[in-house]
Amino acid sequence: MNFSGPFALGDWVIDPATGTMTGAAGQRRLTPKLMDLLLALARCEGSVASRDELLREVWGERSTVSDEPLTRAIAELRKTLGDDRADPCYIETIPKRGYRLIASVATARLATPAGAPLDADADAAMLGSPAHPRERAVPRRWHLVALGFAAFGLAALLVAVVVLAPKAMRPLPTTLLQAARPISVAVLRFQDLSPTSDHQYFADGVQEAIIDRLSGIPGLRVASRASVAEYGHAGDAPREAAPQFGADVLMQGTVRYDDQGVHVSMQLVDAVTNTKVWEEALDRPLTVENLFDIHNEIVDLVTARLARSLPVEAAGHAAALPTASQPAYEAYLLGKYHYRRRQPGDIQIAIDQFQIAVNADGGFADAWDWLAFAWVNAGADLGWTTPARAYPRARVAALRALELDPKLATSRAVLGYLRAVYDWDWQSGLAELERAVAAAPRESGTVFGCAYVLSLLGRHDEAIALVTDLAEALPEDGRMKQQVAERLIDAGRYGEATRAASQALAAGAEPGQVRQLLGVAAVGAGQLGTAISEFQNAMLLQQHAPRAVGYLAATYALAGRRDEARALLGELEARASAEQLDDVMLARIYFALRDRDRALELLEEAAELRLPDVSDIFNDPFFVGLRGDERFTALVGRMHLESDPHA
Repeated sequence: MNFSGPFALGDWVIDPATGTMTGAAGQRRLTPKLMDLLLALARCEGSVASRDELLREVWGERSTVSDEPLTRAIAELRKTLGDDRADPCYIETIPKRGYRLIASVATARLATPAGAPLDADADAAMLGSPAHPRERAVPRRWHLVALGFAAFGLAALLVAVVVLAPKAMRPLPTTLLQAARPISVAVLRFQDLSPTSDHQYFADGVQEAIIDRLSGIPGLRVASRASVAEYGHAGDAPREAAPQFGADVLMQGTVRYDDQGVHVSMQLVDAVTNTKVWEEALDRPLTVENLFDIHNEIVDLVTARLARSLPVEAAGHAAALPTASQPAYEAYLLGKYHYRRRQPGDIQIAIDQFQIAVNADGGFADAWDWLAFAWVNAGADLGWTTPARAYPRARVAALRALELDPKLATSRAVLGYLRAVYDWDWQSGLAELERAVAAAPRESGTVFGCAYVLSLLGRHDEAIALVTDLAEALPEDGRMKQQVAERLIDAGRYGEATRAASQALAAGAEPGQVRQLLGVAAVGAGQLGTAISEFQNAMLLQQHAPRAVGYLAATYALAGRRDEARALLGELEARASAEQLDDVMLARIYFALRDRDRALELLEEAAELRLPDVSDIFNDPFFVGLRGDERFTALVGRMHLESDPHA
């Protein structure tokens, strides 16, 4: 049986394409790694799959002498399936050998849009097997299904976008046309209206291309993509959006793929009067050869219409294409989509897609650059990998990107960051980061990395000034204010940090992260009641992510609510069988529970593993009481940091 398409497993229908399983209990989502594991078991068709075979197929290599990742993943998979290890219905443990899938497996039959059943095996045969082994870690790429229209039995590879006659344009109010100040435009996220809802990555690419081009037009102030990312889609009311961005006009749009082609609609709306300045609809068949023209054609049309509607200069010509490979470009767009979405499992999908892009075109510098950043984030997020595995891969990708394009400041920043926080070669790393910032002073990734390292070295005023300058240059982007709050916390300036975090929240920064920052600032200020409230909110917003639970547990302990702290600690340690926990986070809880020795043991283990937060322990308000401890001082010194950077 071919497991590329949906299949029935006991009482569940498993869909590898969407990473979901559906049954009487509703729909549940599996991480890419858990889906890979389930498919590996299913392919054995009731036979025993050895532990070595599963580790090799799912993890790709035996990078550890321990089988712990597999044991954790099996436990999580059983939990998701509702299975009982003692009396299994789905996964049976075969002592000293491996595991066996004992539930019945059968082909699932889906309904096509016309209502006729579609055989999953036939669908899979039409699509073929993945071209690269790493692609197995990604839910099946339904964007390729839609592009090929395999689900509808059509042979066409791609369709996209033909210009229809534009509707009449309305002039903007005279007061706006005569304004001396720059006109502000916010390009809201384009909405994917495809029947299969699998082309948001393409819609995001259209929005990004428009923002990039408009940003180069004199007389326009364009809201950054990050500032509009969380607002919503084209159906949202412009009057509601405009105040958030200080926008005079807003652009909205939709993209729809179906069996007839690709339909793109756009409109420019006067935010003051809530009336349309113009609107366009585009439909054109697209071949592989002109795939890349679609973004440029849309942007050319938009900027030409905008120049005729507003008192600004026309836009320049399109930038050169980053690659000549259609598969590489598709994977690159999809990788950026998942990198930015940052839901559970997304960073791994992003890495896999960027890897597919560079495999398809080894000279694709931008894809190597994004791959480097994705591996850095994977090492920081933990969960499915470790810094020891992720950071060397990030370094290789960044070096390759710079070999292809020596001007890429972002990859240079990656190398500097890794030299500092992974090699503990702080001064060389900082020098590299400072060169990257000088080359790209408005590139957030380079600025954030440089400011973070400055804070770790105790150079707080410089770090704060660096991120403050960027925040002032991009006032509509809440992430910038969030970075200011983080650097103020490192400096121990908790009141100012609280104000900056509140501004970040109002500017649209991710609420769960900001609530967590507000909680840390409150702990530093000794306001434990406020901190508990903020951490409770953060835990809910972040769906009980381990770090959020850990902050709340540690604060409960500091506030004397030890039973509640121990209950949350027990919850975390129970989860350790299925996911990797951060030793620094656990150390906060143990130290707050007055178990100094265990806290120090965990911090020493974190340093051995090069866990991201361990370098920042001197700035962490939860560890203030450890600063005079000899073991703590020795640990900070071992990382080649000053024993008291505040001195």
